[in-house]
Amino acid sequence: MSAAQVEFLGFPESTVIASEGPLSQYLRLSREAGGLIPQSMLPDAIGVSKSRVSHFVCEKRFDVHVIGGKNYVTADSFERFLLEERKSGRPWHKPTVSDLAKSAVNEIKRSVAEARRNKNK
Repeated sequence: MSAAQVEFLGFPESTVIASEGPLSQYLRLSREAGGLIPQSMLPDAIGVSKSRVSHFVCEKRFDVHVIGGKNYVTADSFERFLLEERKSGRPWHKPTVSDLAKSAVNEIKRSVAEARRNKNK
């Protein structure tokens, strides 16, 4: 893998060592990092989608090493990730004009229906 390809993927060039074979590279990095976990196993391990794991990798929330064309996450960074406080669900967003209009119409309908019920009593 060339330096340009490595830079394109967003990984520092030092994570790819061409002189070592994949097995010896895996063993060395595994010893140094306290273990390596294939990136493909992370979605099941943390309960998110593959694309979300890719987002976490792009956000540098995992330390990733490319070995033989496959991504491996260090066990230390995986452990650190598990200890983080994470909010579940979608992030809150400011309501759009359309959302506010729908809410206003629903509120008017509710108040009209309530007024009719009170009138019939």
